Amino acid sequence: MRLLKALILATAFLSASAGAALAQTGPDFVLNVPVRIENAPPLANREAEVRCQIQAYQPGTRTVTALPRAQQRIRIGPTGFRETLRFEFSFPPGVPRSHARYWNCELALLEAATPSGEVVSVVAGNVATTVTNYTSVTGQSVASSNVSVNGTFGP
Repeated sequence: MRLLKALILATAFLSASAGAALAQTGPDFVLNVPVRIENAPPLANREAEVRCQIQAYQPGTRTVTALPRAQQRIRIGPTGFRETLRFEFSFPPGVPRSHARYWNCELALLEAATPSGEVVSVVAGNVATTVTNYTSVTGQSVASSNVSVNGTFGP
């Protein structure tokens, strides 16, 4: 039984602050997300999506002030995929960056090849189920998987 190694990690970097009197240009936040998929022949020449979002709240409450989302579709080559994807996020006017509390990213596998070569959807309601579906469709066990990552901003 072959093993799949898939790794997705994210590091959040705040963009440079614009002067208080100047309108900000560029994104409020940038997430650089290294993605590595290797030893996964059933994913060769298939697509996957990397999806990220930032959650912003009114200070001291759970009232959402912004929830920007972004996604990028990637094509997995015959030997896998290894790149760092850049996600830029801008909040709506009037929502300060200090409202940002959480970020998360996930790798969504869309389809994989069965041992007989038939291409089958592995999309599921959540990422954990997708990994289980991958194993049952391909017969490949997953050696290491970090297909969903998250973190917080600030104190």
